[in-house]
Amino acid sequence: MNAASEYSPYLEHLTLEEIVEHDVDGRAGEQERAYLRSEENLSEWRTALGSLNSAMDDHLAAHKQRLAERERLYENNPDNPEIESAYLAENKEYEDAKQRIKQRKEVVQQRLEENKTLRRQRHSRLMAGGNHRDLLIKARSFLATDEAIAYSYVPARDELLAEIDRGLYGEEDE
Repeated sequence: MNAASEYSPYLEHLTLEEIVEHDVDGRAGEQERAYLRSEENLSEWRTALGSLNSAMDDHLAAHKQRLAERERLYENNPDNPEIESAYLAENKEYEDAKQRIKQRKEVVQQRLEENKTLRRQRHSRLMAGGNHRDLLIKARSFLATDEAIAYSYVPARDELLAEIDRGLYGEEDE
């Protein structure tokens, strides 16, 4: 998580995933929303949204598995009112969960679209300055070919090269 303290001491106590959940559930405050949509957090936000999507799929799959087990038990004991009651309760719980997850997934999809739009806007702003583009190309070429720099392990150089590449070519879309 990038410098959450720049936004609020409150954000320091939250993980990015918690902030994303707040945003998806409509509980995020203005600072949480601004934090997610800041340029330096767009990639992490997209990743967290994808993880949330996967977690919801996993949760629903586990729920469906429990329902299938209850259903098999009920089919083997159709005259047992306790088993029937447990099966019906599990079925209702599954249907409710499926509806909640469907709604959350729609919000996640909206946030992914918003994220993509923000990343494209950032990329367009970077590309707007043609002189900057030429300068980035020259800097990248120098960093990649200068023997004193290119043939030693310098993490800052590698990060700078990656940042230049993002500025020149944008981030890969899903």
